[in-house]
Amino acid sequence: DKRQGAKKLEDIGLYAIVDSAARVAQVVAAGVRTVQLRVKTPDAPDAAWHVALRQSVTEALAACQAAGAILVVNDHWRLAVELGAPAVHLGQEDLLALGEAGRAELAATGLRLGISSHSLWELCRARSLAPWYVACGPVWPTLTKAMPWVPQGLDNLAWWVHMAGVPVVAIGGILDHAQAAQAAQSGASGVCVV
Repeated sequence: DKRQGAKKLEDIGLYAIVDSAARVAQVVAAGVRTVQLRVKTPDAPDAAWHVALRQSVTEALAACQAAGAILVVNDHWRLAVELGAPAVHLGQEDLLALGEAGRAELAATGLRLGISSHSLWELCRARSLAPWYVACGPVWPTLTKAMPWVPQGLDNLAWWVHMAGVPVVAIGGILDHAQAAQAAQSGASGVCVV
């Protein structure tokens, strides 16, 4: 165990990020026990989009509950609370946009909170919010979104694991079994695939 002397942290395991309730159902049927539903808000969301989002989260939550899996809702934390989802993931920009009052409101919900981090100062900010996990990435180059950060690599991932004090999820550019194994061997509590 690379967490030398650290308390035993939760094993999150393989962590899937998907874009629909149908894909949530597929990955939990395949045995994944932590799955994030990432439905990004369009520039001008209309009423139909909000109805579809609510339906997606409702269906994804039902699939996770039936499989004994944890649903992590990306961004839409108020909807997650309303529908009874157990966890939410926010990026650093989303956390900053909440402001101090919004972060306090989020903390008061009791949701498990996952937070993205790409640098030392982001790790510090994340730790100050008592997260369930901190995502470290990208570990390797990724094409899933524009990423202004350089890849962290396995050495930085291992450092994150040692310093975070909470479970660390490796994310970014993990495309095959060998990379997933390397990330896990670095001590990550979870390994994320998109």
